Amino acid sequence: MTRTSRSGHLQNDKLVIAMTGPFGSGATTVAAWLAKHKRFLHFRVHTIIKEYIERNGENLRSKPLSEQRALMQKAGDDLRRTHGLDYLVRESLKRAWKKVGRRPGLVIDSLKNPYEVEALRKQPNSFVLAIYADKDERWRRVAEKYSRDQKQFDDDDARDRGESEKFGQDVSRCVDLADVSLANSDPCDSDREWKERLWQPVERFMALARVPGSFLPTQEEVFMNEAYCKSLSSQCLNRQVGAVVAIGLKTRDGPAVETAISSAYNAVPRGQKECTEEFSGHCFRDRLTQRNLDGVSYCPNCGEVLKSDHSTCSSCGQKVAKILPGKNLEFCRAAHAEESAILKVANLGGLSLFNATLYSTTFPCQLCAKQIISAGISRVVWVEAYPHGESHKMLGDAGVELVQFSGVKARGFYRLFRRPLSSA
Repeated sequence: MTRTSRSGHLQNDKLVIAMTGPFGSGATTVAAWLAKHKRFLHFRVHTIIKEYIERNGENLRSKPLSEQRALMQKAGDDLRRTHGLDYLVRESLKRAWKKVGRRPGLVIDSLKNPYEVEALRKQPNSFVLAIYADKDERWRRVAEKYSRDQKQFDDDDARDRGESEKFGQDVSRCVDLADVSLANSDPCDSDREWKERLWQPVERFMALARVPGSFLPTQEEVFMNEAYCKSLSSQCLNRQVGAVVAIGLKTRDGPAVETAISSAYNAVPRGQKECTEEFSGHCFRDRLTQRNLDGVSYCPNCGEVLKSDHSTCSSCGQKVAKILPGKNLEFCRAAHAEESAILKVANLGGLSLFNATLYSTTFPCQLCAKQIISAGISRVVWVEAYPHGESHKMLGDAGVELVQFSGVKARGFYRLFRRPLSSA
């Protein structure tokens, strides 16, 4: 039996999966696969956005992909600003439920704003699935559609990653909030490779969604869940980060098994006050960045004179802070989660981190990359759609194995792995 709540959400046992991730990663491919092989209704959020654009007199089909994407990004912002941050989710569910019929569920492709993710969670039996691939591979996949115009691709990707206003795109945050993340960075030469890397993990997730506890969590899922749990202790105003260091311990009957020996979160050193207290709820690094921004008179992107608060160039539309060199990480008052986890091991004494693994909820910055290399850590597992380019190269050059996390994240960990109570 099906009934509708006052909020418009359907109360039944149908599964709702919402996709998110940087464009070119494969979210639409997975959504189409669910529609074809699992009989899910595939609803595209961009249908609503396209209708809005056409009502305003624009002909999307006559424009190249780069212009289409820019128009749709702006239109999505306008719709959230006018009708509410959760409008695209509300409208997608409203339309999809009218068409779902006897299908076992629906897949919504795709969410771009974190408030949309939170709105979807009000829908019973819903999950957010993030698909991500590194930038070089995504560019390889979409280069022809962009007529090889990489600057336009970079501009669209930067806006998709995260805008400064809450009505805009913020895919980075959406990935962080997802229940399940799947890495899809490696090129595939055959359907078999696709199946092994994407379809098998999706099948596993579907089985867990239908019967929680039908699979055990992997070692990486356990440690990453621990890192996320640790991150909740952070009082950082910008981002809560957690990290776990694990080493392999030899066993009598088999290969070495990883054991967590240290965990930490980003926080100011002992004896220091958090920014929430020291600076009345303002981030010290943000204040410093704004001070530097106020001293910039010309746009670093197009060279035009900046007006008003210097945050956005009125000529090219670029967010000035995003194109200024450096991120002032050295002025952050907090010890980062990764370096704190490493230093805790030093306090234990006598333990070597040679060939250890570090699990982090974000990709390490350049400062932490130096600590990782110096400590002898040989493997880093992280969850983030947009890793830092400089530290990525530094770690790679040092021979550190970089693994983009795939699996169930903290948001979905308990829901998917907790076995139901026995009926006996």
